[in-house]
Amino acid sequence: SDEILGLLAQTYLAPGDEAVITEHGFMVYKIYIQSAGAVPVSVKETNERADVDAILAAVTPRTRIIFLANPNNPTGTYLPFQEVRRLHAGLPRNVLLVLDAAYAEYVRRNDYEAGVELVAGAENVVMTRTFSKLGLGGARIGWMYAPMHIIDAIN
Repeated sequence: SDEILGLLAQTYLAPGDEAVITEHGFMVYKIYIQSAGAVPVSVKETNERADVDAILAAVTPRTRIIFLANPNNPTGTYLPFQEVRRLHAGLPRNVLLVLDAAYAEYVRRNDYEAGVELVAGAENVVMTRTFSKLGLGGARIGWMYAPMHIIDAIN
């Protein structure tokens, strides 16, 4: 899903825009944000876990994307689905929430949801996944579930 993350950055970010990431998020977020000429805004985590209140506090009128690895690598933490919903509910409609669920198969908790339900009911949420964790690491094949207008914009 790396390429998809890059396409989202190139499509939705312009020079001077901001994208919010967490301090231990996937390192390519920062690279793709900067390659689009935008500014990465890194938010501190609480107990190595994404902090919804801190993410929401970091959003400014220049924010265009929130990149959230859920579950997170390398920390192994995740946000329960209620917290992800709260994050989404607190965002302006023009801010894209990118749920990077590369490690979703490893979460066996009832309070976790990769994002399908949220994407299905929102116009500003994207979920990315990868086949890398299923034994196809060398192939670097990923996919995205998103509203049609986002898919059209990337195409």
